[in-house]
Amino acid sequence: MTTHIDWSFLEFEVDRSDDDSCSHDQVYIFDADDTPIGPFCGFDDAFADPTNIDYDYNYDSMLGLNNLGDYAGQNSQTFNLRFGLITDNVVQNYGIVLDYSSSYKPCPDGFIYENEECVDADECLGEGTGHACATTDECVNSYSSYQCGCDDGFDIINHRCVDIDECATNSGGCTADSVCKNYKGTYMCECLQEGYGYNDVDGGCSDIDECADNTCSIAAQCTNMDPGYSCVCPDGFEDVNGDGSICDFSGFPTGWLYRPQFDLNHDLFISAEGFTSFSNMNFHAFKTGVTLLLCEEYFRVPYGIIKPGKKYACNDVSQRFTASRYTNQGGFDCFFNDYTVTCGNGNFASIDGYIARANQPTIIWDADTGNAYDEVSNQQGLVIDTGLSVEEENFDDAASICAAHGGQMFNEEVDMYNPASSFTDCAEYMNVWSKAHGRLKQIEKDGFEPGITDAVFTGYKVNDAGTDWCYFDGVTCHDTLSTTPIGAFIDPNNGWVPVTGTADCSISMIATAINNAIQQAQSNIVGATLNVGDCLLWDYSTDKYIIQSCTSKARFFCERPSWDCMINNGGCSDICNPAGYCECPDGEFLTAFDTCEPIPDLTGMECYPDRMVAYFSAADFTNAEDIKLLDETCDEDSFHIVRLGDRYRVEVKLDECGTTVAYDDVFETITFTNAISSGINMNAKINMKTRMNQEFSCVYSANVNIGDNNVNVTSTMASHDGENIGTFAFQLDLYTSDAFAEPAVGPFRVGEKMYFSISQNPSVSNTVFRATKCTVWNNDLTLDYNLWINGNNPDAFTGIERWAPFYFDATSTATCAAKDFDRYSYTVFEFIDQNQMPMVNSTVHVHCDIQVCVAKDDMTGSPCNVDCDGFDIGTPSPVL
Repeated sequence: MTTHIDWSFLEFEVDRSDDDSCSHDQVYIFDADDTPIGPFCGFDDAFADPTNIDYDYNYDSMLGLNNLGDYAGQNSQTFNLRFGLITDNVVQNYGIVLDYSSSYKPCPDGFIYENEECVDADECLGEGTGHACATTDECVNSYSSYQCGCDDGFDIINHRCVDIDECATNSGGCTADSVCKNYKGTYMCECLQEGYGYNDVDGGCSDIDECADNTCSIAAQCTNMDPGYSCVCPDGFEDVNGDGSICDFSGFPTGWLYRPQFDLNHDLFISAEGFTSFSNMNFHAFKTGVTLLLCEEYFRVPYGIIKPGKKYACNDVSQRFTASRYTNQGGFDCFFNDYTVTCGNGNFASIDGYIARANQPTIIWDADTGNAYDEVSNQQGLVIDTGLSVEEENFDDAASICAAHGGQMFNEEVDMYNPASSFTDCAEYMNVWSKAHGRLKQIEKDGFEPGITDAVFTGYKVNDAGTDWCYFDGVTCHDTLSTTPIGAFIDPNNGWVPVTGTADCSISMIATAINNAIQQAQSNIVGATLNVGDCLLWDYSTDKYIIQSCTSKARFFCERPSWDCMINNGGCSDICNPAGYCECPDGEFLTAFDTCEPIPDLTGMECYPDRMVAYFSAADFTNAEDIKLLDETCDEDSFHIVRLGDRYRVEVKLDECGTTVAYDDVFETITFTNAISSGINMNAKINMKTRMNQEFSCVYSANVNIGDNNVNVTSTMASHDGENIGTFAFQLDLYTSDAFAEPAVGPFRVGEKMYFSISQNPSVSNTVFRATKCTVWNNDLTLDYNLWINGNNPDAFTGIERWAPFYFDATSTATCAAKDFDRYSYTVFEFIDQNQMPMVNSTVHVHCDIQVCVAKDDMTGSPCNVDCDGFDIGTPSPVL
């Protein structure tokens, strides 16, 4: 800023008579450079009479001629104003009369005042009046001004980027089958016909491939059409909206399943629903010949088996997996429900079902014993792998198990796949029958099951009408169209064409002889009464077929194409495992032995005109409590957050529950945001609950509603690093269970049990040791929490336990020392820090102080022979 003085001369007077030429007295004004301006002549009228006509004598002419120079005619001057008088020493007094006003005024626009002068302002840095560009990056400074650099689609008007309406000129160049629509910064040619999109390169409208845009549910089968598309949910999936946009899995199995990814040696059994008590359920499992899964194993069961919202009984005898996420070890009457395990006293009202594994391996395949049947199986053209069950099942369960293994129950195929009319020679017919019976004899080979005398189920039973035998393929029972259910029947009227040197089956006598020979095995069923519910078994003790009730139990005989991943990928839709089963890539699961389907996404967003709906996986909420939205009154009690099976559904209006709203004036969008979180006691030192803190948002355009935004949910984990302490070398190792056999990799979820073992490495044979104190520290070692400390009891809050064995001296007295391993477990927690971000995974460290003692036959006076710091060494759980 600088000082401006607005002034004008009214009079300057010298008290002395002068002539018109200023010969005696002269008044000067000096400018900023001390250059005199003038002279201005003095007058003799004094100051008494300003109205005197001579008051301004000669003023006007002098002013315009030579007195003010470049400043002539201006009434506003900016310089240091000084006056001087040249006189002949006869002046009595003199004076100057001015009329002026002063004020502070800024430099002109585009300048700022620095070092008593106006210099160019850099508006892009906010100097002067600043800039009006959309962003600082778009601003370019120039002398006394600036320039905005705008994106394509904008013009610069008054230093601002203003949208260009491209549609105002030649409709933006859009073709006749489209309409031009202007948008901020751009424009689009939008096709008039629904299902068509505009080709910006070639121009014009063409069909949109909606399937390429993932329009359908991840599980749906999408078919593109011209125009339009269709989404069809696969079998086993419910079409929630009727248009294939959401396919929820609904084909949860009951009965036997082959899941080698879960258990290579045993099939899984999924019970039907409905048990009124644990004793009722346990009796059912005993009769079925299965053992309940451990509670923690339910966390590993493949997708599509466990029904959301159902209670599954489980066994809590011991823990083996870090995925257990619960701490009810040794509980009883436990059930798994939506990734949460609850144990009680047996008073639960009901149990929906259970999942168990077979007590023994279910099927032994001859290929696994090195005795594969290598004959091509008649007209199927396949080498058949045969398998015999280990245990007995009823007919329906046997068929289910065979299907689960990618096979079917035994059939002779002659009449099933190759009607007699398809053969041109009866010798060929006989050969086919012989191959089929050869497979029946396969299981009697050495190395498979020699000398078998059991009666085993085949795939044949009486049809529901009681009129014929039928072959059951696991889904449909196909009538054999003859009361001779299997094998061959040579009809001489078929017009057989004999091959030289073979029997002529067109001769009745020869046909009859052959029939009698090849059908001796069916003598027990020829002419037998057909009773609904009867099945056909092969009796190895007599080599004949027998009839028996389908509800009775027997071993059974399965067949499937010999497993070869090089041939048709083993029949697998995705991954063929040479071990003899199909697998699926990540994100998919087996819905049948050989078929993979995508796992429906459990997280997602739905944006409606007045509300948002978000979905989160229930597995990520395990051990989380006090779940709420930004406004803490919006929670499960207010039904804004609802548990739906294996998902949480969150619904909130756009103007409630603390939802925030933000407007983007560049893109002209409005974003609504809320967050779901779990409660944490920030006044505590440690936290033992899973944290949940996830924002979810919907973005709305000023013109149209845009697509959903997916929300990915993560849960806080805690990982643990052991550090060696002491004069001797010790190490701390993490394990998955109290067996201390399988190393744990982590990360660990807050609230689950973590096992660690201290060992001396290298060990010293004549020493024993014990951990006198173990402390958990946070990542930067600024916070600590003692699991126990010498002389005090273990912290019951963290569930700390010590595990046997302990060191016994020669008198069999147990000490508090360990010889090889000192083992413990505790419930994983995280530290609470008021400055900690709520969703940052943390790393903690476990530090232990080790006391080393000499191993003596009598440890009476040893420092390690103490009260074990409150650990009860008399009743260790368990003793290893």
